[in-house]
Amino acid sequence: MLDQKKCAYDPHIVLVQPGDLKVTTSDPVPHNIHSYSEINRSYNESMNSLNREMTLHFARPERVTFKCDLHGWMEAFIIVAGNPYYAVTQKGGTFRLRDIPPGTYHLKVWQEALGEVTQTVTVEAGKTAKVNFSLNSAASETAEVR
Repeated sequence: MLDQKKCAYDPHIVLVQPGDLKVTTSDPVPHNIHSYSEINRSYNESMNSLNREMTLHFARPERVTFKCDLHGWMEAFIIVAGNPYYAVTQKGGTFRLRDIPPGTYHLKVWQEALGEVTQTVTVEAGKTAKVNFSLNSAASETAEVR
């Protein structure tokens, strides 16, 4: 679920599998939902005290940007994942993926200001694989994949 709350999208980043996303507004002021998508349908819908909730459908994996045209600072990102193996980082940039079947994968990390990095990781049965990502010289993301 994505909420418009105190003139901000909450949460700022939502990870979902293909399907429906519920969007609500908790604010007393009008907003709109303007989604920018290349693969899925784009939306530009008004929300106000009479229209406080809607369901949007995203059938295919991609990163979708949400904005409110009435409040230019309002922005959120919806990551429609093509598989069930995804996570939002914790403070400090760490994350953990569990129950990954053994195999070799391309693991992608994205941060809105620093961009995207992909690395290959091999997961062995019963073992933990650790991967470090550097998005720039000052920041790195650490992942545990099991």
